[in-house]
Amino acid sequence: MRGKSIAAVVILLVAALTAPLPGYTASRLRVGQVYVWLGDLPQYIAQEKGFYKKHDVEIDFITFRGGGELASALVGGSVDVAVASLDHAIKMREKGLDVVSVLVTQDKLGFTMFARKGSGIKTVADLKGKVLGTSAPGSASDNYMRYLVAKAGLDPIKDVTLIASGNEGRVAALKQGTVQAAAFSEPATSLVLNEGFGEVLHDGTQWEYPFTVVMVKRDVLAKNRDAIKAFVEATLEGARLARANPAEAEAVAVKLFGKADPQMIRRATRNYLPTFSETGAFSEKSVKFAMEVLIDTKTIKEAVPIAPLLDQSLLPKR
Repeated sequence: MRGKSIAAVVILLVAALTAPLPGYTASRLRVGQVYVWLGDLPQYIAQEKGFYKKHDVEIDFITFRGGGELASALVGGSVDVAVASLDHAIKMREKGLDVVSVLVTQDKLGFTMFARKGSGIKTVADLKGKVLGTSAPGSASDNYMRYLVAKAGLDPIKDVTLIASGNEGRVAALKQGTVQAAAFSEPATSLVLNEGFGEVLHDGTQWEYPFTVVMVKRDVLAKNRDAIKAFVEATLEGARLARANPAEAEAVAVKLFGKADPQMIRRATRNYLPTFSETGAFSEKSVKFAMEVLIDTKTIKEAVPIAPLLDQSLLPKR
């Protein structure tokens, strides 16, 4: 009995020593993201599975209408962290803003370009004189399509017309024939395939590209390093779970898109799983490719130095 009593006292002491002090609160971060989509699934998994809580950080997700609006919020201080394409970090660096990218969650481009079925368009070169749907000027989808058009020998300004119709609007525009081609991310890609009104022109998910990254201003990182490190580690844990346990990832996605067809969401999730990074690390090759796309589309004038653009010191050691 005496041994059991000593063991009980030890357990109580350990609990007391490891329990949060009175008045203690976990670090809190305002995390900006674009519209709810499957590219941010690692974050949703981390939230659903309690990974942020485990890493002692509380997250307030704030949704914006696009990457440009989100970038402005990051610069203005409305959010502490932004999750978007590396394109935006590069453009901010070109303007002299001290923004660094600390994690890549999607290391493959998340877009697929479609032509409207029955339009007679079989290759990107066939887009000459056609109307293309984009989310917004200068957006990642806009840059992707302009790059493809240019590589096909067309002038992305003179030979095609791009109209901004938002995220859901692009789907409706292609379906109704208002545009003859558009680029989509998941789950919109699976919706187009499921309903059969689009034909694939180019599958960008095969490209090595830092598509979804976590970015932060350097001064904010200096002040909140521990909290941001916790966010990075928990989000990466979400990405790894998605790759290792597709069924669990699908369950989170189905719950997230509660009004959508569950079978379609499961299909979309499976399509996207190979795009999620298990290391969170940037490759120099992919970063250079991202800059090539921006230069060729005249989004930036010249490449920015890679070293100041990235800070990979927050990534967990493997």
